[in-house]
Amino acid sequence: MNHLSSIYNESRTKQNTRQIILKTALKMFKANEIANTSMQDIAQESEITVRNLYRYYPSKELLAIDVAYYYFTEVVSQEHIPAALRETGIESLEEILRNYPGIPADRKHYDSDSFRFLTHLDFFLAALDESDPVFIRYTREYVPTFFTKLNNMLALALTQGITDGTIKIDFDEIEHYIEYITQTTLSVLMRISIKEKERPRTNISLYHLHIDMIIHYLKTRSKDRSSD
Repeated sequence: MNHLSSIYNESRTKQNTRQIILKTALKMFKANEIANTSMQDIAQESEITVRNLYRYYPSKELLAIDVAYYYFTEVVSQEHIPAALRETGIESLEEILRNYPGIPADRKHYDSDSFRFLTHLDFFLAALDESDPVFIRYTREYVPTFFTKLNNMLALALTQGITDGTIKIDFDEIEHYIEYITQTTLSVLMRISIKEKERPRTNISLYHLHIDMIIHYLKTRSKDRSSD
């Protein structure tokens, strides 16, 4: 998986400056939302001039998608995704989902600021025209790389489960279920991160309830429903 430093092919000095900008912007976007954070704010916090910031990022839109790329490829990829499968496929799948990046073992606290940032990133990008080069870069070049490691582990777990009989879907459905699992789990986490501000009782237990439902469905799904 390529990090932004290799994509931009910069000198070490420029790589370091870009890393400072990305880390600073991520922190500020989490705290204040993208729309409420100016390029001037980011430059000041990064201890560089606004002119220098615009040399790296001529627009906040481009900076925002690079922050997302940085978050997924350099922050999330460092978090725990099980490297080995468990005894059965369904156990492997549950292990992966219970340890989804940003979800702690105690099942109580999670990185709500990061998921809130991703929610507001969706709002921010939705305002862009589909022909906008930034939107095209994000959807066609960046997004496919975000979940490579996670998707590979999900594919292995589902394959293992079909083989050992603990997951009742067909091999040709694996890609479909990977898409469903990644999209719905992230959506639930993003939704919780937004709602918890207005409803304190909204918490991470809802995520684990969602995982319970996925696991139960995959364990009990009847083969004759695969043609529906």
